[in-house]
Amino acid sequence: MVVQDCDAAYYSYSSLIQKNDVEAVEALLINGINPNYNPRGKIKIPLIEAVISSSINVVSILLRHRALPYLTLNGDGTALHYAAALGHTNIVRLLIRHEANINSPNKAGYTPLFLAIQYNHIETARHLIEMGASLHAQCKETALTLASYAGHYQLVKTITSKVPNEEKDQKREYYVALSQASFKGFTRIIKLLLRLGADVNASYEGVSPPLFASIYGNRVITARYLISKNANIEARNQGGYTPLMEAAKRGHEGMMKILLDAGADTNAKSLIEKETAYEFAQSGKFHDVCVLLAKHNIKEHAI
Repeated sequence: MVVQDCDAAYYSYSSLIQKNDVEAVEALLINGINPNYNPRGKIKIPLIEAVISSSINVVSILLRHRALPYLTLNGDGTALHYAAALGHTNIVRLLIRHEANINSPNKAGYTPLFLAIQYNHIETARHLIEMGASLHAQCKETALTLASYAGHYQLVKTITSKVPNEEKDQKREYYVALSQASFKGFTRIIKLLLRLGADVNASYEGVSPPLFASIYGNRVITARYLISKNANIEARNQGGYTPLMEAAKRGHEGMMKILLDAGADTNAKSLIEKETAYEFAQSGKFHDVCVLLAKHNIKEHAI
């Protein structure tokens, strides 16, 4: 019977929070209900429910009655993680003022800043940075690489102003960001990163060189720009292929034209298969690419 009473109290409490019933929630708190009340591990903690319900007034009342901002269920995230992921900037500020851990990772390793960027809440991300969110925290990504992949130019600009391209780790981070932006075709971000010293021809294990990344994403304009910035058109990726081979394997005719105009070697062979770009295009049955390569070779021999 006690368990049933507890459950009934919880569901009443939870329901009032979800309805944003500020006065009723405050009445329960004044009458002594625990602000962190969550019998037997229910689905949501009251403070997190208030965040999801977008009620800054209920969040404020819960915090005033000593709700704990660091609580989480099963490591899924604190109230601050939810506020950042939902883009509730005012609630984010309020939680941090009440000592929520701005750099606490959830079980996936993501901090509130990562979640704000991931879900395209740029204003929230900027506020988190201003409030001291770490730009060096890492999961699979950093704030810079994630922002570059998502194409958030202003955010990339903010982050790079605080993370100069000086130390070894930062140089790799800039390179990864350059690769991410190249894959997605965000030329404005690419220009910024190159201007800040990112190396278009650097090599890091597990990271696609920018020119290759642009080919994988079939970003023709990006590839042309990278080549104009001296990207090596005869570089080899970790599979032993040149950019021309990778474009041929994918049947990217527009990309092939750019590479051929830049002087890519049509006779180069892959390190493992010992095949040329033409043979890769032939294997993929990319007829137009085969014709393009054949015409180019005839023209070259005529010269």
